[in-house]
Amino acid sequence: MTKNDILKFIKELPYAYADTPWEGDFYSTVLKHGGGKWFGVILKASPNYLKGYGLPAQNNEVLNLKCPPDLREFLCEKHKGEILPAYHMNKTHWISVLLSSSVPEEDIKQLIRLSYDITE
Repeated sequence: MTKNDILKFIKELPYAYADTPWEGDFYSTVLKHGGGKWFGVILKASPNYLKGYGLPAQNNEVLNLKCPPDLREFLCEKHKGEILPAYHMNKTHWISVLLSSSVPEEDIKQLIRLSYDITE
């Protein structure tokens, strides 16, 4: 799933929108509820973060989503090297999905919906 696919999909969620809040950073995009609360962020993970999981430094685009801790553990094990404890966020309650992963698009959409619902 690409960044553009994600941005198109969140338009289907009530009052969801995308924001690029950091001056000079035109890639990182925060996914927000109408009230401004985050339910996701698309960003580029540092090469060192990926190397820590034995992954190559390229293809470092990730989607961070809120996720219950028990589901986070399951997803990280099921999709080893494709879903990781979140980059630059609380690793207990957030996950990072590598956009270059083979995680099915429908599964990613379900995770986006879940994150949207639990952060509302």
